[in-house]
Formats: sequence, structure tokens, C-alpha cells
Amino acid sequence: MRQKVVFICEQCGKESISRDEIWQCEAADLGLTTQELDLYRTLQGRAESWAAILSRTNNQENRDAEEAVIRELLEFEQEHGIKQQN
Repeated sequence: MRQKVVFICEQCGKESISRDEIWQCEAADLGLTTQELDLYRTLQGRAESWAAILSRTNNQENRDAEEAVIRELLEFEQEHGIKQQN
């Protein structure tokens, strides 16, 4: 049996067997460079991580840390004109 991996752009749905092609497509669709997309995905991951931490250990220090990461993510989105999709 063979297996084929196909990558799909989260923004426009374009499909390719090249991860780099789809990464460039996603960046372009968001109006970002690939380096900016790396940073954006990192910020999203940090926000998700802090939300998980906060669900287990809810204290003021963790709430402040989560709030700072979310603020940084929102500022990035505003600076680059990214609108969240639901």
C-alpha cells in the first residue's frame, strides 16, 4: 500500500504535495511573508498553550501571561490586517 500526503491551504483550499508551496500560499493569502507566517503561527500556538495551562492552573500570574500573549497576537493581526475566520 502507498500513502500520499497532500497539504491544503487553510485560507483558499489549494492542494499540493509540496508543503513549501502551501506555506507560501497561506502566507500570500494572509498578506504575509513566510517569515511573518512563522511568527503568526508561533503566536497562535503560544496563545493555545497558555489557554491550556490556565485551564489547569488558574492563578493571577498565569492569567497575566495568557493575556499578554493574546494581546501580542491581536496586535500582530491588527498590524497585518488579518481577520479571524470562524
